[in-house]
Amino acid sequence: RQLNAEADLAAARAQAAFAELATALRAGANLLIDQPQRPLDAAETARAAGVAGEVAVLDARGEVVALTGGAPGDFALGHAPPESPRVSPAADGMMLVAVAAGPERQLVARIPAPEVQSQRGGLLAVVSREGLVIGAADPQLVGQPVETVFGLSAEAAAERAASAGLANTTPAETTPLRVAVSAPAES
Repeated sequence: RQLNAEADLAAARAQAAFAELATALRAGANLLIDQPQRPLDAAETARAAGVAGEVAVLDARGEVVALTGGAPGDFALGHAPPESPRVSPAADGMMLVAVAAGPERQLVARIPAPEVQSQRGGLLAVVSREGLVIGAADPQLVGQPVETVFGLSAEAAAERAASAGLANTTPAETTPLRVAVSAPAES
């Protein structure tokens, strides 16, 4: 039961942080859609609306056209704007959250990855919809595919959610967080 509670708590915390962040990014994205010649203003609007990190505007090629801080390489996503919000792991305990600002641009926030703690000493991770670990009790797991960490796909994790050794939480469709999974430590 504690395993399920830890997975549920990790997912709830990540979802809550994401909801606030997505709202702030959308404020900047709306400005950029209305006034495409003002990418820096759009990034600063997102920060003022509540992004507790740096924000960049990327074009359809993934090139940074404006940023509030950091280096362009900190925002490397390398692909067209997402159809829905997307979360990707980044270096140094950070994650990237991207929202589309029209068909050609995206706003990307670079913020701390979710803090994940396990009282049982087992594996616990928050995973993106694409199956990459974005936050984990063991920081060395961040950026790795869920298949590598847990030995099964995100889909298989969902199927095995009722087992004693694996808990799985599937967030709402509006968030890019696919699952929070945990497994007991090897004995």
